Amino acid sequence: MMDGEILLQATGISKTFGGLKAVNNVSIALRAGIVTTLVGPNGAGKTTLFNAMTGHLVPDQGEVTWLGKSILGLPHWKIARLGIGRTFQDLKLFSHMTVAENVLTATEPGSWLWQTGKAHNRAARSERVAAGADSRASVSSASAIAGEARRYRRSRPCVSQLTS
Repeated sequence: MMDGEILLQATGISKTFGGLKAVNNVSIALRAGIVTTLVGPNGAGKTTLFNAMTGHLVPDQGEVTWLGKSILGLPHWKIARLGIGRTFQDLKLFSHMTVAENVLTATEPGSWLWQTGKAHNRAARSERVAAGADSRASVSSASAIAGEARRYRRSRPCVSQLTS
């Protein structure tokens, strides 16, 4: 990958909710090695655009590509496996999981994350994180202080490639 190469591109994205046009013909190209910011007031459509780019919403029109290939219509978990991650604005953690397991939720293929799953599922999550875990990884997420919870939430997108 070369600096400046287009990685993720959205072209002509539009999304309406009833009579409200949340995103209207928006295009953006995210390039390797370049930090890009999207700024706007509440209600400007930033979250809707990101939801459309990451598979959480299907846009009414437009195209989304990753390394030149269309990813439009792929489920969000498959897009995450490509290395495209996002976080949500809330600080909710799964209290029955450790901090490390909460971070690893980005690697789960389904949306049943609030369930504890079978023992082999928990063991598999633990194995995926064991190599890079520090002493805080095994702390119950219910015990994590708010500042640490934010840091672990931001870690979720970073681990999306662990299982690819």
